[in-house]
Amino acid sequence: MLDKEHVPYPDDVRRPKTRGECINGPRPCAFVSCRHHLYLDVAPTNPPTIRFAFPGKDVDELSETCALDVADRGEHSLNEIGKIANVTRERIRQIEGHSLRKLRTVAPRSLLQHCEETPVERSQWKGLRNMLSGGWRSE
Repeated sequence: MLDKEHVPYPDDVRRPKTRGECINGPRPCAFVSCRHHLYLDVAPTNPPTIRFAFPGKDVDELSETCALDVADRGEHSLNEIGKIANVTRERIRQIEGHSLRKLRTVAPRSLLQHCEETPVERSQWKGLRNMLSGGWRSE
């Protein structure tokens, strides 16, 4: 079980609070507590559970550490996302479907109508999916 004691960041380290503050930050990203970091997966269960997305690897061994960096580079196949997130292509497809269903229940009808009428790159849907689901591996 994880120790519940809060360990603050060193005084000379300031954790980014916005994408603008971290976009040009050092990689691999050291802030594994960020919801967009790919090293840990926090399941929204009661109580929340934490799993290592890449057992046996350290953060500096990952090819990617930030889901937002991946999304910024544009379109990716389900296989590519699965490899980056260390889950199967089928799991990525399930998350995409869940997120699109969620989007349909919370988005204004006018936004959905605009999306249906406007060509949208797959990467933009993935960005919406990520934003709505809190990460590629949530559920």
